[in-house]
Amino acid sequence: MSTIRIRRRLAAACLACAAASTAHAVMLDQRGLGQVLVYPYYTVNSGQDTLLTIVNTADVGKAVHVVFREAYNGRETLAFNLFLSPHDAWSAAVSTIDGSAGSGARLLSSDSSCVQSLTYPAPFTTTSFDANAPAPSREDTGPTTPARTREGMLEVIALGDIVPGSPTAIAITPAGSTGEGARSCNLPVQIAGDLVAPTGGLAGSGAIANVGEGTFYTYAADALVGFTPSLLWTGTATAPDLSSARSSASQFPDGAIATVSTPSGDALALDYENAIDAVSAVFMADSIYNEFVIGAALGANTDWVVTFPTRQFYVDKARYPGVDVAPFVEPFGATANGESRVSASTESMFDREGASAWPPAGNCGSPIPCPSHVATFGHQVGVLAFADAGTSGVFGSRLAVPPMLASAWDSFWTHGDTGALTLDLAHGDGQHRLRAGTTGDGVHVQLAGLPVTGFMAYNVINTQAAPGRLANYGGTFRHRSRARCTSDADAGDPCQ
Repeated sequence: MSTIRIRRRLAAACLACAAASTAHAVMLDQRGLGQVLVYPYYTVNSGQDTLLTIVNTADVGKAVHVVFREAYNGRETLAFNLFLSPHDAWSAAVSTIDGSAGSGARLLSSDSSCVQSLTYPAPFTTTSFDANAPAPSREDTGPTTPARTREGMLEVIALGDIVPGSPTAIAITPAGSTGEGARSCNLPVQIAGDLVAPTGGLAGSGAIANVGEGTFYTYAADALVGFTPSLLWTGTATAPDLSSARSSASQFPDGAIATVSTPSGDALALDYENAIDAVSAVFMADSIYNEFVIGAALGANTDWVVTFPTRQFYVDKARYPGVDVAPFVEPFGATANGESRVSASTESMFDREGASAWPPAGNCGSPIPCPSHVATFGHQVGVLAFADAGTSGVFGSRLAVPPMLASAWDSFWTHGDTGALTLDLAHGDGQHRLRAGTTGDGVHVQLAGLPVTGFMAYNVINTQAAPGRLANYGGTFRHRSRARCTSDADAGDPCQ
């Protein structure tokens, strides 16, 4: 056997041992590195583009699957495989096709990282939800035009680590000792033989930019570790998704274990028969907390991006007919076309001095209607708009949840231009609960709330920055969240 072949086999064996020795339980990595990345939002509305990066921080190459999902029902609109050499960084932009209000989104990039099944520019497609979709995918009730692709989310899943020195590794690595040469990207027909089970080390970021207005809203992608101990490359049209999580220690054949961080700092391990529940578990929140800045005097607007990354697996009954809808409430299209409604309480909203931001019940003035204290989210990706306008003031979302605040209520506010909201995700519609997971002692535990991620974004327009000069300021802040659960062995809360 040649020396080169021996080295390749040793390299593959070392990588496989490293992967096998890792205890696999799905969890959110607070340091931002993982096997799976979830980007809560992209948009091309209101003249904005979304800039994206995927970074391989590891010393070994990675094969990853990238999927863009539209905001209504989480149907895929663009999917491809990306090959990252060690310490490679891929960058791209999501923009409109022609700038018109009805046009769809497309992916642009001049990056040289190797891709499979993709040519730039790549228009987002409607084939997962329009009349051309294979049954039962077309049974959706949502819009079928390209405009449906203008906002949504994306996920990146590591398929496998690439064995150093293999034909795939050589094809995706820049030529030359300094890495300044071109990549051949001549991928072999049989890629599977060059891959072993994926490890971590992926990082990602997003930025929503409006060049004309000078705004730039950034966020870091959520990172999941312990997603699977197995190679996910299939070599077929069937690609992995967030339901592909697996844990070798699970008591269920296709189950997965989730590690949930409790408010006390403990780690709670829960075993789920349905792997998607384990992924949902690490995103579960009884409530999310963030702030707002509004007011005509400040020229300020606030949007909250509220994304339910696993929602389609519960509400899209055309694709997942046998899955219980909980923790959500109704299938997509059950009450209204293009929606799957779930309610959250907004009663805990306060101004910056701790006073309730809501007008006293029954004392809203005439003809001002009293607020309902309920926000209804109808889609996989939504934007909670703290504004008078029907659309969101920051991102121009077409799926904005009805306005939270009205300037007509100013008479009830003392310091109402800034404040905070705790959005209760557990008690709307009666209650929201994920199916029970099992502890190592056999105790059944239910997490309260909904699987959620996202961030707050605000902008402030200063019309007097300098004579004849207008200035924009803005920022983004991740939602804070709280976990709560119940069990069949303890009347208290084992999550505390």
